[in-house]
Amino acid sequence: MFFVRIPQNRLEAIMKAIWIQFIHGTRDQFLWTLTVVFTGILTIGMVGVLWPAFAYMINTSLNSHNYAVSSVVMLFGAVIVCTVLFLFWLLNLVLRKVWSKQKQ
Repeated sequence: MFFVRIPQNRLEAIMKAIWIQFIHGTRDQFLWTLTVVFTGILTIGMVGVLWPAFAYMINTSLNSHNYAVSSVVMLFGAVIVCTVLFLFWLLNLVLRKVWSKQKQ
């Protein structure tokens, strides 16, 4: 297995930045920070799950010189990018709705 080890001081710096946004930042800044963090986690998860299939498709398209397979690979990549952007937008929208309900 391949694991990425984040140094302790770097992890603490990330957590401290999020905490500072929570305490001293505006609500919008905090929502965007939280959205970016969760979207990053979702993106890493999607890449981890879908990467073997994507790598197989790239390898197949390079070996076969088949333009139809290459276009499917590009379409698959575009779907992943659009899905991540949609999740980013949806998560921000949900957080804004929840926050506005708590404010009332």
